[in-house]
Amino acid sequence: MNRLNNIYKKRARVLLMAAILLVGCTADDDTAVQQDDTLQLAAYTRDYTDITTRADGYNPYQPEDVTSIGIFMTPPDEGKALSLEYFSYNGFKWQSNIGVKARKYYIYGFMPGDVIDKSKCSISPLSGDYANGAVLTLDGLKPISKTDVCVIVGVGETTDPSASTANNAQLGSFLYDGTGKGKGQHYVNLLMDHIYSCLQFRMKVTEQYAQVRTIKLKRMELKSSKISATKAVITLTANTTGANPIGDNISWATPTGETGMSMVLFESEEGEALSDTKELLLSGNIIPECTDEMTLVTTYDVYDRKGNLVRKDCEAPNKLPSSLVLSTLKAGERQPVALTVAPTYIYVLSDPDLDNPTVTF
Repeated sequence: MNRLNNIYKKRARVLLMAAILLVGCTADDDTAVQQDDTLQLAAYTRDYTDITTRADGYNPYQPEDVTSIGIFMTPPDEGKALSLEYFSYNGFKWQSNIGVKARKYYIYGFMPGDVIDKSKCSISPLSGDYANGAVLTLDGLKPISKTDVCVIVGVGETTDPSASTANNAQLGSFLYDGTGKGKGQHYVNLLMDHIYSCLQFRMKVTEQYAQVRTIKLKRMELKSSKISATKAVITLTANTTGANPIGDNISWATPTGETGMSMVLFESEEGEALSDTKELLLSGNIIPECTDEMTLVTTYDVYDRKGNLVRKDCEAPNKLPSSLVLSTLKAGERQPVALTVAPTYIYVLSDPDLDNPTVTF
């Protein structure tokens, strides 16, 4: 009996020691958390620049869906980037668990944070120092994508994260100065810019055709015959003049033996009726290297003036013509592409012709 009591006492002492150690660890963790604060965010993206208008400007980035921004941060005196962390958007507001202290940081990153696997993105300092900028590598991107991939091109601290303008954020500056800020005061503005170009397809039917037939678009697919995956190497050059740090410094590396890919830009089982007065706008994001080998494939149904289905699942493939100067598109530029659905011989308007329209640029 005494032996059992001794065993129980020893076990109790062991359990007590374990509890003391556990409490000690927990207390240390709490202290560490109290020493840090959480960095909060207000993000802004630049509008795509139409090559015909050259409009510009940054607007608050408030996505419709849950998303994230991948962030690399480094204190200036450490000279190396921390591991990749994330700002997350829950559908209503930006949230962060990124701990910061009252000091300075360089901030680089990209969105959306889940566009590639975490293991396929990396960063290195430009000329050996993040004060000069950084080289950001994103591997495994799609050459044609519905996702608008952007990178951070400007950073600035703010006291009002709900502001509609990017206060204190300047292009080419990646320094966040948290010096002297207390708990709950670490707010940062981020300026984001596109690394893809954009094709905006504007579809309609001719007035004559709309009087006798209805076209319902069911599917639009953009295909590349050459590339299925690519790697973007983005050089971000820090500056104090407010110049865009990207410039023309994006290189795309394509693996050998690629067989091409396709991206569905629009799909509807019932179909979307095209109008002769209002254009249907559909967009796709592309990289310059695949623009000379792209084909647009549209699938549609044809109805007569009484609403009867005349032809089902018609398919019209169109190679994008060189007249669209796609090869000269740069990152952040948008090329409008007008598509008109019309009979093959509009001056005849014969029934067989009406039932087999063409899609022309």
